[in-house]
Formats: sequence, C-alpha cells, structure tokens
Amino acid sequence: MKIGLAIAPENASPLAFVVYRDRLEVALEKAARLGYDGVELALRDAAEVDPERLGALLAQYGLELPAISTGRVFSEGQVWCTHPDPAIRRRAVAHIKGLIALAARFGARVNLGRVRGPIPEGETREAAQERFLECLQECAGYAATLGVELLLEPVNRYEINYINSVPEALEVLRAAGCPNVRLMPDVFHMNIEDGSIPGSLILAGEARCGQQPPGARAGAPQPARGPDDARGARLSWVCHSGDPAIPRSGHGGASSDSLPAGAPAERGLAPAPLRPPWG
Repeated sequence: MKIGLAIAPENASPLAFVVYRDRLEVALEKAARLGYDGVELALRDAAEVDPERLGALLAQYGLELPAISTGRVFSEGQVWCTHPDPAIRRRAVAHIKGLIALAARFGARVNLGRVRGPIPEGETREAAQERFLECLQECAGYAATLGVELLLEPVNRYEINYINSVPEALEVLRAAGCPNVRLMPDVFHMNIEDGSIPGSLILAGEARCGQQPPGARAGAPQPARGPDDARGARLSWVCHSGDPAIPRSGHGGASSDSLPAGAPAERGLAPAPLRPPWG
C-alpha cells in the first residue's frame, strides 16, 4: 500500500482542491518529509511545469507521480467536454492531451473529473454525454498511443450535475468502450452519492479501478451515513491497483467559511471535524 497527496504549483487558484499550493520544490519536500510515497499534480496546462526539473525533484525527494489531475482545466481554464461550443471543447481536449503527453514521461495516469463538464441547463443528458464521449474517445485514443491510462472520477452533485456516482460512471465507461479508461472512485464523493460504499466498490472492482481512500478530503464537509457505510470496512473493500492513493484537501481548508459558493456546507451539510487523511 502506498499513499500520496495532491499538490499544485504556486500560481494555482486558492480554491484548487489540493493539500499544498506552492513552489514544486517546497511542496515535494513537505510530502517527502511527511512520509508520503507520491503526489498527484493538479495542472491547468502542461506548460506550467518543466518536465526535466520535475523529474529531478521527484528523484531528489524519492517520490512517485502516479497521476495528473485536470480539475484546474475546468475551474481556472473554463473549458470542458460537454460545452455546446465546439471551439471550447477543442480547447479542453488540447489541454487534456498536453497533460497526457506529460504523464507519459513519468508513467502517470490522468484523472478526468469535472473537466468532463456539466449537463447544460435546458439540454438533455444524452446530448451532453454524446459530446463528452466524443472528447473522451479522442483523448483515450491519443493516450493509448503513449501507453497512458485515463481515470474517470465520479464527482458529487454539489460540484457538477453529470456522472455523480459509481454506477453512473460505469455506464459511461461501457458506452465509451475505451480499454485504457478506468474508474477512480473517491470515497468523499461516494459518501454523498452512493447508497452503499462497499457495494459500489465491489461493483467497480469488476472494472479494474483506482481509488481514493476514506477521509481523502480531510476536513471537507461530509453528511452522516448509516452503520453500513465504508468507514468500518476501510480499504478491505477497495480494489487496490498498487499505485499511490491520493488524499486531498477539502476546498483548500477545513472550515466552511473557506469553501466556494455552492459547496456542500452551504447546502445544509455540517462540516466534519479535522482528522488526518486516514483518520
């Protein structure tokens, strides 16, 4: 079992969903000093980092780069795959391909979360999904030529209105038909959306998934669940791939007043107490 945490360069938005937003050498040194095995790097564009320098820093601190995330492409770049404007979709695909090329240099995967985009107001799920699948299949085809896997992450309804749960994500994966696109369940989102966390993880296991650990967003708001939730089961139910799992922070801080508008704490859900990533 290996663990890691999410980081971003110092130019990232303060609302980036990462643990450390700082110069790479600072964030990587902290991760190594705390005993983590790897980092997930949140980038808006591949040009934000020098691959040679990144590789040297990872080697210096003995860290792996299991994944690159695309959330900042959506939140800061303001492009996504379900957008009605074809030009914006093309820009989203270009950003994702750039991150895929960077990931290939490090044997990393690329996480696809909110960059898939929402279902636009007044449109059908089918129309939005058709656009997403077109983008996904193009990105997956490019990734396959470089030996890169993509990870589709379900995200809760308070952040996006499309692909919220593990069963929804599995349906999309079946429709996409891309063997190098896998499911990455995140227990933070599952705690909101999936009726049974162990049940969804067992279901996802058939699709060979990566995973986010319980408490992945330490300090983030979480609704209470019943006694059959995954907190007791912990990782015994998780289909573990052998790569570092990535604890994340909660919207850049532990208190509800640091959350962006529309975050769960503003929808009547009480913040959970602070605890370490595996607490």
